[in-house]
Amino acid sequence: MQSKPTKETMIAVMRRIHARDGHVSKRAIKEETGWDPNYWFDKGYSGACEEANVKRGAKVGVETNLRVADEDTAVRFAQATRDCGRIPSIKQFRALAQMGMQTITRGEKWDNAKQRLIRIYLDLPAQRRLGEPIDAILRGELARLNGDDGGLTATMQARSSGTGQAIKMPAAYVSHVGELRDRGEEEKRQLVAQFFHEVLGYRRSRVRSEHEHNDVRVHDRRGAPWLVVEVKARLDTQRDLRIARRQGFDYAHRHGMRYVVISDGDLYEIYDRYASQRLRYDEMRQGAFRISALRLRDSDLLSVLATEK
Repeated sequence: MQSKPTKETMIAVMRRIHARDGHVSKRAIKEETGWDPNYWFDKGYSGACEEANVKRGAKVGVETNLRVADEDTAVRFAQATRDCGRIPSIKQFRALAQMGMQTITRGEKWDNAKQRLIRIYLDLPAQRRLGEPIDAILRGELARLNGDDGGLTATMQARSSGTGQAIKMPAAYVSHVGELRDRGEEEKRQLVAQFFHEVLGYRRSRVRSEHEHNDVRVHDRRGAPWLVVEVKARLDTQRDLRIARRQGFDYAHRHGMRYVVISDGDLYEIYDRYASQRLRYDEMRQGAFRISALRLRDSDLLSVLATEK
């Protein structure tokens, strides 16, 4: 574009930006033309938008663009956490990220938006995340938002005995899960075995880890095989989930085991083979939870896993 655009050219550019983005920010005008609208319009940016008959951005210098991917917003939130050295307030995040409120929150309350962004961030591949120190801060904030204070305690009724039992998820274990996120199947298998005997309280002799089959077997109080966990290094895709589920069900069928769990050390997806006579996966699926994003309602699923301890 010419070095000194005319007023008519500025208006044409603003209308083109509006057709593309649904609004016109001051930053977009400067990026397209190289000139500040204050140079051409008596009322500056506001007057330029009025004269061009286009919708202005929410705030001068702040982008309000609903087309921004949530993954990108989540990474910016992690970057803001790194820059602040702690979880930023909404005001701090908007200033650092130069993003509008609607782009960040999608109409949600700030705490709900934070939960969404942190979960999205923690699900990103390792190469897109900012490292364990930032991941740990975000996991701690997610735990706080979920009602945890230093280690999630889920109080539930153990179905086998009918007595209330408290299951505490230690913060150190949650952090360890994050540290091993990108490790292989051997480390993940050890992590799952640790979950059953250290968190859920099973005797070590009843939690058996098999290297050959990449699984963890849990035996009931009578010593019979009761539950199998098919462990994979990653369960990022539907194909990963299908393969793990098929292998877990094949193993459970051969050994007469009731429960099948697939896990990557963080995600636990639970199936009850006795829940459906038609052997439909969707009818046997009991639910799923993540250690790094445990919710109070997940106590029912923890109760299932702790039934035979």
